[in-house]
Amino acid sequence: MVVQRRVAQVGEQGGGSVVRMRADPAGVPAIARMSGPSCRGGARYHGIAALWHLRFVVQLASDDVKDASCLADAIERELPGLVTSTGSGDWFLFYDPHGVTVPEKRFPFCTLVTGDRYDSASRLDRDATTYRVNLGVDRPTYESLFGPAPRQPAGTEVIDTKFDYTTTDTVMPHPYYAPMHWVCVVSPVQRTRGRLASLLDRAHLLAKTRYDNRYQG
Repeated sequence: MVVQRRVAQVGEQGGGSVVRMRADPAGVPAIARMSGPSCRGGARYHGIAALWHLRFVVQLASDDVKDASCLADAIERELPGLVTSTGSGDWFLFYDPHGVTVPEKRFPFCTLVTGDRYDSASRLDRDATTYRVNLGVDRPTYESLFGPAPRQPAGTEVIDTKFDYTTTDTVMPHPYYAPMHWVCVVSPVQRTRGRLASLLDRAHLLAKTRYDNRYQG
């Protein structure tokens, strides 16, 4: 059975507009984080940070990555405008803040898979706790991590990127969708938690940009 729920937008709060910055562990330029209502909805701060697209920076605690369910809850907590579908122990996260997309035509920006139902490249069936986070990022982000994406067709066979896709806690190209600039992490813990948070930001921003171009343009 597939269960779907829409995550409410984060409510506006009062307060100032202090810009806080942090280094981006994914190796790409940092994203500004701003408190107060002016950061909602991708607004721009008219001051020193005028060149930054202000939005949230995902924060993941150790408990947020202990299993797929906890990470799904954390993503919903940290990122606004999501629709989440679940089925067979897997999670599929879409950006749709207004509920206007057709479910059959949605494409996730992030998936959390807990078994070998879709592919066996990572041997997720090895135990009950292993899972894989899959993220679609933009080309510059992908290339900053791995160089140019493979040129072979996506989704047809396991792609040789010189990575062992069964390795845990390592940011890797996706075994099937690396040509589409998808990346993955099997069972992230301490080493990749910060990088995963930054990559979630990138994937969410890409999904938001595509949504805005299609439905808000």
